[in-house]
Amino acid sequence: MIFCCLGYPVSRVSWWMDGILLDSAWKEISTGKSRNTLQLLLTRDMNRKQIECRGENNNQTEPVSATSTINILLAPRYVKITHIPGEMSAGKEYQLECTAGGSNPPPLISWRLWDSSPLAGATQDDTDAMVSISRLRFTPGEEDEGKLLFCCAKNSVLNSTLETSIRVQVSSVPRVLLDYGASIRKDRIKEGDDIYLNCHISASPQTFRESWFYQGELLDKTSGLFSFHENSLVIRNVTKERQGDYSCSATNSEGTGFSNIIKLQVQCK
Repeated sequence: MIFCCLGYPVSRVSWWMDGILLDSAWKEISTGKSRNTLQLLLTRDMNRKQIECRGENNNQTEPVSATSTINILLAPRYVKITHIPGEMSAGKEYQLECTAGGSNPPPLISWRLWDSSPLAGATQDDTDAMVSISRLRFTPGEEDEGKLLFCCAKNSVLNSTLETSIRVQVSSVPRVLLDYGASIRKDRIKEGDDIYLNCHISASPQTFRESWFYQGELLDKTSGLFSFHENSLVIRNVTKERQGDYSCSATNSEGTGFSNIIKLQVQCK
């Protein structure tokens, strides 16, 4: 409810917005004094508009007027992550953008991964169109693969929060670990035993090549000296001639990852 009062002489009092008459129902409240009481249902599109109270009492002089800006407290209407690469490489810096709109006053935009505190390195710009843009410098690690990344817009005056999220896709060089098969006791390997070495690979994106090395040299899978089954190397009827250093590697679009070295030692029967 908004009041507009004018003093002597009595005047016709009206309310206007954007050149449109809102209310012209005035009344004389005392000698020489008139008032128009406006009841206005506020909507989002009225925020920051000018409302004018106009008074006139003849056709010979210009009307007198007073204006005021409508300022409505508004919760964020939307928040969305507007710029993010489809897939990111581990260890490389990217700039991400999140846009929030419809909040008055402007919201505070923050970023976080689902299991972490707010991320540092973000800047924010607020526009007159009630749109705020946050830009985050983000360097993903291998451990961030598959995590949810949140963008949160908070109007602290109204204690109103709106957030959105995306799932992070991180590409990285394969992680590779080499160990013995479960039944192998590495300190009791004797000539004639069958030896199994397992190459464990964790990779995103998937690998397109896996390789084995003996004494630092690439093994020829067609030589017949060794057997290969998926990611396992099998040495049947091992002899002392097959002892030495073994390792494996895996390659994807990000590069090649190498395993630890296993030093195979063979005892006499």
